[in-house]
Amino acid sequence: MADKPAWYKRVYPKNQVPSLEDNKKIIGGSLDQIKYIDSNFDGHKLITDVSSS
Repeated sequence: MADKPAWYKRVYPKNQVPSLEDNKKIIGGSLDQIKYIDSNFDGHKLITDVSSS
């Protein structure tokens, strides 16, 4: 996303997309966001654990 609004850098100083805000915590990077969602929310996991196969 090349044309980010001016306020975005205040939200996520690294000024990268995507970013996720939950409970005043900002998480950047798709993989980190997926891991955060898997760890903090119930339901189907976005990353499956293949180590037990």
